Amino acid sequence: MLPLLFAEAATAPVPEVVKPVLPMLVLGGIMTLTYVAIGFDWMNKCLAALLGALLCVSFALGMGVFKDEAGHSA
Repeated sequence: MLPLLFAEAATAPVPEVVKPVLPMLVLGGIMTLTYVAIGFDWMNKCLAALLGALLCVSFALGMGVFKDEAGHSA
């Protein structure tokens, strides 16, 4: 009985997942700029962190990162 269950799981089709590259690059760039602004004291740490988080969430919502499999916004 147990080998039969594993055999069915091994033959089940696996959906192919496409990882979006552009949102990862944009959000990584925003976070890098935030760290640079903090590191060189161009901006207060709290202000830089809040602005970086606000930009990241705004861009992620704009690019549709927060969607589940059915396409609905999370």
